[in-house]
Amino acid sequence: MADSSNTAASAPQFVRACRSCAVAKTKCVPVAGAASSDCERCHRLKRVCVRDAPSQRKRKPPTAKNARLEQKLDQLVTLLASNPPGQGRAHQSSSSTTPERPQHTPSTTNTAPSEPSENAQTRPRPTSPPISGERGAFSARPVLVPCDPSELEPDDARTAECLFNYRTYMSKYFPFVIIPADATVQTLRDTKPFLLKAIVVVASIEDLAKQRALGHALMGELTTQLLVQGRRSVDLLQGILVWLAWYHVHFFTNPQTTNLLQLAVGLVIDLGLKRGARAYGAERLERGITRSAHGELANSELHTSDERRALLGCFYLSTIVAQWAKRYDSLRYSAQFADVCRYLEEAEEYPSDRYLVYLVRLQCIVQRIERKVPIDDFTADTMIPIAMFVKALHGELNDFKKSLPADLADHPTMWLHYYSAEIYLYEISLSSLPSTTQYGDYTYRRLEMLNACMQAARAFIDTYHQIPPSHYINMPFMHFAQLTSTIIALSKLTRLECPGWDQAYAQEFIDFGGIMMKTSARYEEARAVAEVPVADNPLFTFFARKLRFIKAWNEAKQKGTEQALEAREDSRRAKAAKAAEAATASGSGTSAAPVSGAVGKSDGASLNVNIGGEPMQLEHIGQDDIFEQLDPTFWQEWATGDLTMWDADAMQQSCNWSFEGMGGGYQ
Repeated sequence: MADSSNTAASAPQFVRACRSCAVAKTKCVPVAGAASSDCERCHRLKRVCVRDAPSQRKRKPPTAKNARLEQKLDQLVTLLASNPPGQGRAHQSSSSTTPERPQHTPSTTNTAPSEPSENAQTRPRPTSPPISGERGAFSARPVLVPCDPSELEPDDARTAECLFNYRTYMSKYFPFVIIPADATVQTLRDTKPFLLKAIVVVASIEDLAKQRALGHALMGELTTQLLVQGRRSVDLLQGILVWLAWYHVHFFTNPQTTNLLQLAVGLVIDLGLKRGARAYGAERLERGITRSAHGELANSELHTSDERRALLGCFYLSTIVAQWAKRYDSLRYSAQFADVCRYLEEAEEYPSDRYLVYLVRLQCIVQRIERKVPIDDFTADTMIPIAMFVKALHGELNDFKKSLPADLADHPTMWLHYYSAEIYLYEISLSSLPSTTQYGDYTYRRLEMLNACMQAARAFIDTYHQIPPSHYINMPFMHFAQLTSTIIALSKLTRLECPGWDQAYAQEFIDFGGIMMKTSARYEEARAVAEVPVADNPLFTFFARKLRFIKAWNEAKQKGTEQALEAREDSRRAKAAKAAEAATASGSGTSAAPVSGAVGKSDGASLNVNIGGEPMQLEHIGQDDIFEQLDPTFWQEWATGDLTMWDADAMQQSCNWSFEGMGGGYQ
């Protein structure tokens, strides 16, 4: 055995097929019993059977990414070795800002397993990050703060405080879930327990880490009740809507906006709210189909006012998410929604009902914008110019503005919605998808739309700055989503390249850096002057840092754009001079005239620009990655919170500027 193994090891190694069989792509079978290594095919054809020795494949050197991963693994191994089992929990309790919670045995309604204690001690558990206003304190990674599910039902005093804050400071921004003035904590615990827990979560703004932990516990309870136990109730629907309205706290740790919204839409259907209860008819076959799809309708009676508001709230949130994320189809508006609006407007059970009705009517126009002027799916074969769609929809917005009552005309958040709708209408002019012919009279129509978009964006910012900073902490996520879309539009407008667009004038009119610094300063102030004390909530300090970072990023992009334009202009002049010299040398001076004429054009038509003029591809952003294509380094810093305030020059060096082969477009 030893000799045979040594012989095999010392024998030369060859590839499986000989050269002739490899060329013919046939099976290479060695001749049985032959002393040589000839194959049957070469032996039959009397050819020389040549086998090549296999060449060893060179191993690629490890990349920097692999090296970083290996370094992280080594650090984890070292960390595990230095922290034996049992010490992780002690370290967590000492480093966390929240006190250690008593042990709790989950009930049958909790989705967490009931016996993970032994395994949990053998695994390293992430600790909660420090909650302070210092740099690097805010982390976007999932935060696992010890939270007893019973904390969703605190004592009566704490629950009453959360309920008071929601009624007084928060519900005025979201009139789709109203708590009656005579409703007590005990009444809500008996009739709408999940809604009360959602209110406790969104109103616990004084401690960000605890609020996130409560949200994690609420997600578990919602999953159990809705998906495991199959419960369907208006209580669950209202709780989801309230939670969604203030979900920006959880954007960076547990992005579930579209999932929660889909659950709300499913509840609307299962509860029979999408169609009137009588519309289901009495046919046995139709009832059977309905039961097989959704189960027995949880609500077979005529709709209450709470159900009507919840239905409209689901439509409102779906249009807001579709307008913001641009990859979500909103709940379709129907005649039923108009009937519900008329009912609530005539009944006017609460002063906020009229505000609700006008919000829904405005978002109905937004949905028509979404369907008639889709940025990411504009058909190229349509014969109707874009400007015609835009003009008709702008007329609807003007009619809506004229119909506003005097009290709502003084409502800043109503105007935030209105200007956001105008930006949504005109921002298609920033896209490269529509062709030149689809604009009609391309140059002038597009310039009009760009100017209207710029005016609406600036009006939005001015209105946003009219809201006192003390109110920011209680505002729902919709207004932050609208601000995000406005910042994107402003950033595009300051760096847009298209024929006739005066980039210098746009930069001066918008003053992007001034807007970012002013908004950042107001966010810094918001924590100190909040209507509710927020000692351990650095959310707006974090937002303020990011706005300053966006300012520096935009300045770097502008500088890169200017340098690229100068380089392109120098190259064009050099080519024109070279052509003129060639024409002079050939003795034909007249041929140089068209070239010099092209150099002298001032309408921008001679520039080799991208017809869309997109500064950045941002038409498909979502809740998980707002500004998803701004810059990889930007989002790495945004997610970790370890922010380095680069200047424009340093940021420009780190950006990958690529202008070749793209005309005037850039990314």
